[in-house]
Amino acid sequence: MTRLLRKIGITPERYRYMLIGAGMTGGNALILALFVSVMGVAPVTANWARTIVSNQIQFCLNRWCIDPAQRKLPFWPQWRRHHVLKAGTMIASQCLFWVLVAALSVPYMWAYLICCITIGFLNMTGTFRYVFRSRPKPKSA
Repeated sequence: MTRLLRKIGITPERYRYMLIGAGMTGGNALILALFVSVMGVAPVTANWARTIVSNQIQFCLNRWCIDPAQRKLPFWPQWRRHHVLKAGTMIASQCLFWVLVAALSVPYMWAYLICCITIGFLNMTGTFRYVFRSRPKPKSA
């Protein structure tokens, strides 16, 4: 399996990124459903709250679980890069969510999944490489 993943260009870091992303997608869907169905929060407001919390969790998971070598790099430059990029994708995701829910009357869970797929593709193709582009240099003996 590992050989097949490497053959199609999926590194262990990217594979962990995808697994954690899938887990976060499911967890975020539950949080969104809790906010909207149980607590009665408007879907767009609930999605903003979910997005902000999710963004912080995602940064920590990316740094400490997906590529543990990143722990050796300075924290604040990575944090800043992550949040500058996420500001753009968060706004794009919220706009898309609003258009789907408010303007097109798509059910909020379907809108959430469409946003996850769209923004997930952007994250996998662009922001992952930018945020985690610098690698720790091996110590010479």
